[in-house]
Amino acid sequence: VTVGTGSGGVDVRAGAGSKAAGAWSLQSEFGSVKCRLPRDFDADVAAETSFGSVRIDHPGLPAESKGSSKRYTGVLGKGGQPLTLKAGSGSITACTACRKPM
Repeated sequence: VTVGTGSGGVDVRAGAGSKAAGAWSLQSEFGSVKCRLPRDFDADVAAETSFGSVRIDHPGLPAESKGSSKRYTGVLGKGGQPLTLKAGSGSITACTACRKPM
């Protein structure tokens, strides 16, 4: 899965039971990136923003990974295919139950 935009946000929702059969790349130059994932989603995550924050909220992650920063790398579930999230100017959120709108 590859989704990108030069201007505007990216909002991807993976349905229940979705699996990453290959690499996922979600990017926005000027806008936020939001990725809603099922609780049992497995991936190796790399998320980075230049101007904004990164919030990864997924079951089983340590509390420190659920805060905000500009960069995050880690494993969701059992790990596996890469999930790359990039925003040049905007925040990144990857979650199972996103509460705040993009």
